[in-house]
Amino acid sequence: MAKKKTAADIAKWMLEQFEECGWLKQKHCAYQIMSEFGEEWVYINKNRNYGIVKEVLDEFQKITPDDVVWSRGRQLWRRREEWDAPDSRMVR
Repeated sequence: MAKKKTAADIAKWMLEQFEECGWLKQKHCAYQIMSEFGEEWVYINKNRNYGIVKEVLDEFQKITPDDVVWSRGRQLWRRREEWDAPDSRMVR
């Protein structure tokens, strides 16, 4: 019987996906998480889009290097650019 995945397991998977492409779009990631790990790891937000539960996002932030930022406008994680504020993990 397969071991139940944890938020840390999913965050590690997210980091692997990020490292493969250099970016990670939330919408696509949420669909993959739902498909591969189960619906309990995602939710439908106020805009009727799938989001990733906070527990997974907290674990993902713990294991990502400081040069990974959340682009709020593009709804994805990407590498920090020279114009991004150095003290923020969230950018436009």
